[in-house]
Amino acid sequence: MQWTPPAVMLSRDMNPRILARGHQDGSLLRIEHGAYLPRPVLGSDDWRRSEVLHLARCRADATRLHRDIVLSHLSAAIVHGMWVPRTEAVHVTQPFRAGSSTRQDMLIRHHRQLRVEDVTDVDGLRVTSVDRTVLDCVTMLPVDWALATADSALRLLVDPDRARPGEAEARAAPVRARWLAQLSEYGPRRGCRQARVLLAHADPLSESPGESRVRCLAIAEGLPAPTPQFLIETAQGRYYADFGWRLPAGSIERVAIVEFDGQEKYTVPGAMDAQKIREQAILETGARVERFVGNDLLLENRHMVSRRLRDLVPELPCNVQPVLHIRPQPARNRRRRPS
Repeated sequence: MQWTPPAVMLSRDMNPRILARGHQDGSLLRIEHGAYLPRPVLGSDDWRRSEVLHLARCRADATRLHRDIVLSHLSAAIVHGMWVPRTEAVHVTQPFRAGSSTRQDMLIRHHRQLRVEDVTDVDGLRVTSVDRTVLDCVTMLPVDWALATADSALRLLVDPDRARPGEAEARAAPVRARWLAQLSEYGPRRGCRQARVLLAHADPLSESPGESRVRCLAIAEGLPAPTPQFLIETAQGRYYADFGWRLPAGSIERVAIVEFDGQEKYTVPGAMDAQKIREQAILETGARVERFVGNDLLLENRHMVSRRLRDLVPELPCNVQPVLHIRPQPARNRRRRPS
């Protein structure tokens, strides 16, 4: 989903008394130095609030920065509607080096020359194109979020129908090939090895960042690539699991599926009851089901996700050497110097 950047109020264009009054009574929110946003546009949803605040900062910075500066990386991804982790700092790419620090007042500057085709306009904002944005992101983000970003970019370009996976793949294949060709043109760069693997596994059928991130962990463990939006026929009708595998079991076909439960399943009335009915129908087919939630994707819990995925499909071959260069690495504890 592509967000429309909200209207931002700049102090240089406002009456100081009105600005002070709005800031004092809470009707205006200061989003960065000299830029304000009417508080009602934020809403109550935390994720939506984060998106609106970032887009407002993008609008404010784009208004005040040099015309050759382009929104890029995570900021361009948010403007396009891709899935990226929350971020406060605005990312821009500029053809000249910054005069002092590369990070100023929530602004991260990237020095690089962009081609004409690398820049586009979205709602009056100059941003890097979808192709350029996804390549910038997959070479800098943690691997699970990098795959989620690539999946969402493919969704934007392909507009898939999960009931017609063959058609979606036919449209996605040339996009992947184009990305890989453009990546090779960049030459040696940090993150390119990771990006090649992730772009090859990007799939437009993934429907949420959570399921993309869990799928990334399965790939990193060396398991065969699962099928997103896995179709299951039950006595209650057709259901689509987030992803799954078909298991070798002689003459009887067995399947194993993975579901990622987003926060909305716990807040939407009736969602939990519908989930129980759905899962019972799936289990009655003999399928194995493993469910994950957001906390499972915390860095300290990912080793358990990998173990549960391997235990779910012990029949499937697993590479003796996992794809280590896309496996998320645990944070290292720094040793404290003796006092």
